[in-house]
Amino acid sequence: MKKKGFTIVELLLYMGLLTVFTVIMTHMFTSILDVQLESVATGAVSEDSRYLYGRLTYDIKRAASIVTPPVVGETTDSLTIMIGTVANTYRMSGDAIVLVNDAGVNRLNGSATRISGLSFQRLGKAEGKNSIRIAFTIDSTTQKVSGPETKTVTTTVALR
Repeated sequence: MKKKGFTIVELLLYMGLLTVFTVIMTHMFTSILDVQLESVATGAVSEDSRYLYGRLTYDIKRAASIVTPPVVGETTDSLTIMIGTVANTYRMSGDAIVLVNDAGVNRLNGSATRISGLSFQRLGKAEGKNSIRIAFTIDSTTQKVSGPETKTVTTTVALR
């Protein structure tokens, strides 16, 4: 008479295989999540740095004059330029760069990034068109396994 069912050895073998499969799948899942976090952090920093670079370059090139920093060679933590008759001021507010003008206060970087070390230096001669050297560091708020994604941006833009 043949008995139906599992032997203890078969049961242990199946449980062992199931455990190995579960461990492998868990490891794959956590690796996928780590890659996604890195992708989100890298994307946010890259996107915001490109936007800030483009926005500041565009606005400075169409500005009629630089109000702050007032003196050639001076470095400040804010930039005020005149575009038409409107004063546009770029400065830090907490961990963000904001644009202050007659339309209000507008945050320029996204909530997934933090800005630090913002500086504007006026370059050129006392008379004539001047340039502005812009520098800032942008960090992701998303923590990767290796820490936050960080990028330092430095550029110089001249008035037209």
